[in-house]
Amino acid sequence: MQKLASINITVSTQPPPTFFHLSLLIAGAFTFAYCFGVIIHEIGHVLAYWYYGISTTTLVLDPLGHSYMTPAIENPEGELLQRSGGTLFNVFCAILSASFFWKKKSLFALPILIWPASALIQESIAIILDVINGLPFDWAFVVASGIPIYMVLLLSIIFLISGCGVFLYLLSIAGISKSWPTPKIIASCLIAVTPFFIISLIYALFFLESDRDNWVLSKSIALGASILLSIIMAFMFKPSIYFLQTMLGTKPGTNSKQRLTLGPVILSNITALFIILFCGLFFN
Repeated sequence: MQKLASINITVSTQPPPTFFHLSLLIAGAFTFAYCFGVIIHEIGHVLAYWYYGISTTTLVLDPLGHSYMTPAIENPEGELLQRSGGTLFNVFCAILSASFFWKKKSLFALPILIWPASALIQESIAIILDVINGLPFDWAFVVASGIPIYMVLLLSIIFLISGCGVFLYLLSIAGISKSWPTPKIIASCLIAVTPFFIISLIYALFFLESDRDNWVLSKSIALGASILLSIIMAFMFKPSIYFLQTMLGTKPGTNSKQRLTLGPVILSNITALFIILFCGLFFN
């Protein structure tokens, strides 16, 4: 008697996630990471001043507008740590937090995984603007305290290259493929990074009352920088992804992306909305 083999075929009725879902996932994760990094940056300043026994009189956490803290008194002796503390604390906390989720690289943890990339990039650009333009902010004071300007700019370049590398690698984890045409990768990077800065510029135009013109200019520069950097990273994606996979834990030449479901998309955008509303309600 001849036996017939049976084949069970399971057909999934759930439609695959679209390019829109992928872009929304990365945009939500990046927005959360950027806003959370702004908060941790200011907390770093607070802790640095506390280390010298100086309390904080004002703490404003407004990622869309202007976040800042005001110490009760200035302390010239501890200025190096006090001024650099925000940047260093943000980068340290981001790398430490992401390390706990790095092995599995779950898309549900993408807001935390992308935090080091966001922190390194945002702090790098802030350092450059402070030093080159001579703005009276953190790293201009660091240079004034005696640290050579070339060392500060070198640190900024290291931050920028490292941040872009981690960001590009996580794009491949999220689902962007080197087989995609370059215009599609550019569109994905732009959708991932620029929405926050567009919203931030709109916020400055209509809701910031103090020193509005300067903040509109600052937000416009940030938006322009985000567009330029997104395009550069998109062009670097294909040439660099093999090297990045080797360095950051994925076997070269394999498909590193996970199957994207709606769960991580929803979670990343909920966390982004939560962090903005939390700051607006309690620290603005």
